[in-house]
Amino acid sequence: MASFIISDPQVTVNDELWDIVGNSLSYQNGRGERSVKAAGTGGGKAQLIISENVETKVATLKFAVPSDADSIDRVDQAEVRLNNNVVRVSGTDPQGNSVRKVFTNAIITNNPETNLAQDGQIDTEWASDSVV
Repeated sequence: MASFIISDPQVTVNDELWDIVGNSLSYQNGRGERSVKAAGTGGGKAQLIISENVETKVATLKFAVPSDADSIDRVDQAEVRLNNNVVRVSGTDPQGNSVRKVFTNAIITNNPETNLAQDGQIDTEWASDSVV
């Protein structure tokens, strides 16, 4: 059976559906970086020692929106809310397999540039708590 890539996810910010530019969404779960070392236990045997860097437990999300009046207003509102945004990403492939991710305490971290052109878009970059 073939596997299908989800390329047209649905994005809601603060319970409002946002139009996004196709193929523009990417994210990281924010589970953080891990270091792995081996510790000797005697007799030539080793045990893995794993540590997590809590400073890297930040989820990131990137997507673009068309530079129409509604999207410009929504991006402005999300910027003003600082980290009081909730972003939900969901998608389903043709076989019915679904992905659902929730980014809480989300904040736009870049300074979005609004490109007023025929095919203009606004690129947004977000940071949030680890994905739920």
